Amino acid sequence: KHGISHWRRKQLAKALMDKGYSLQNVKDYVARNPLKEFDVRPYLAGRIRHTGFEMHEVLQNAWLESKGLITGRGAGSISRWNPSIALSNPLHKTINSMQAAAGLMDKKVLSTMTRVEVIRANLEILSRAGVPDYAIQHLRKAALIHAREVGYK
Repeated sequence: KHGISHWRRKQLAKALMDKGYSLQNVKDYVARNPLKEFDVRPYLAGRIRHTGFEMHEVLQNAWLESKGLITGRGAGSISRWNPSIALSNPLHKTINSMQAAAGLMDKKVLSTMTRVEVIRANLEILSRAGVPDYAIQHLRKAALIHAREVGYK
């Protein structure tokens, strides 16, 4: 069975609340703590209301779909809680182009990769695109924790 266990959700809730997240009312949290560029938050945090930023995940939703773990972007807890980084639209477009050039938009390519390979390839692209190292390291840690929870190699 894939997904986030009840125990893990509680563990994530505590970790996120320790950092200021209010899981009881994520909308309130986003309203009180607007996204800033390079903030790392669950994918759903950037989808709650227009923030001026786009959320970019390094454990790609396309990879999760290729492995049959989600049915679509934002569908299910695996996608919604996927750690993501807030990017400006122009930077996000640049990164998406770099992903495409690296074959990371091709589901056939993604389906042959492990979760760690996908995360590493995407972190390298963020670095080459000029995303600050502190944000990359924060995203790396959060994405690897999430990838372990997903449980798919």
